Amino acid sequence: MLVNSFSTKVCGWLFAAAACVWLCVAAGFWYARAERQSSWEKATATVTAICEEKGQNGVIKYSSLTFVDPGTGKSVTVRSQVGASEKPVYPVGDEVEVIFPSGQPEEACENTFVAHYLLPAMLSFGALMFGVVSFATMRYSKKLEKKEQLHA
Repeated sequence: MLVNSFSTKVCGWLFAAAACVWLCVAAGFWYARAERQSSWEKATATVTAICEEKGQNGVIKYSSLTFVDPGTGKSVTVRSQVGASEKPVYPVGDEVEVIFPSGQPEEACENTFVAHYLLPAMLSFGALMFGVVSFATMRYSKKLEKKEQLHA
């Protein structure tokens, strides 16, 4: 028999290990993002232009965000980190809250869920899926083990 309780149990443990790794990576991202959001400076930016960049799947539209650095009083323009193919996420004239490390306004990014938490959320979902597959594989392993005992 190609599939036996031992091989499915090993697969279950491998999926469990993958779930743990993905969960640890996701937790690191969640922590870093929360730390960044709480300690970085905030400013209100205005969308001043729409930039287009060619990507693998066509043109992606980004918003140019202009704000005044509270530390120096200088005007700073950065590109939005979130783009879209159909229309820009933020149209010209919209106000968007940005955050940036103190003294580094050129590192500013919009203060939104998508900009900060989409990656950790996707990693968490991946960890959950690995966990579900691990659980299902372990249950199947138990059923195979009982079958093997009946046929022995």
